[in-house]
Amino acid sequence: MPSFSGAYKSEFEQAWNESESDFVHEVIADQEITDEEWAEVATRISKCVESKGMTFKGFLDDGGYEVDTGSLSGDEANALLPACEDESGETWLNHLRRQLASNPDNTPAEERVVQCLIRNSVVAGDYTAEDYLKDAPQQSFPYLEPDTGIDGLRACSANPDVDLSTQ
Repeated sequence: MPSFSGAYKSEFEQAWNESESDFVHEVIADQEITDEEWAEVATRISKCVESKGMTFKGFLDDGGYEVDTGSLSGDEANALLPACEDESGETWLNHLRRQLASNPDNTPAEERVVQCLIRNSVVAGDYTAEDYLKDAPQQSFPYLEPDTGIDGLRACSANPDVDLSTQ
């Protein structure tokens, strides 16, 4: 195993240790997933899916992907797809690629949500991740605008990079 370092050290180590794929090992050895490597994942999953009678229609922006199941039922397709995800490296590489792109410093989720809430004026600027963790169980957030605060919280929870002024 390479000597991984940086913000995603443990995630790369886990992928290395738990994946039995030489392809996954090859890709993550340098701790990045290039566009070329991601295109190879698409090629591999497409070939696997086609071998099972389906058509790979591509990756979606949210990290998922679409397939045309052909004559297979949804249940039949869902039973076959995990093998293609593993075989292609998608299982490990999709998650790592998305995390590296959206959160390069591996900032904890609650900190990212709080940064979003502050940036979008949902809560006051002195609100902290500790406050968020304390308020979350009771859903007792100190919204600046009580009538719309919950909408801001939902948006920031779904996508901490959201800009509510454009919505």
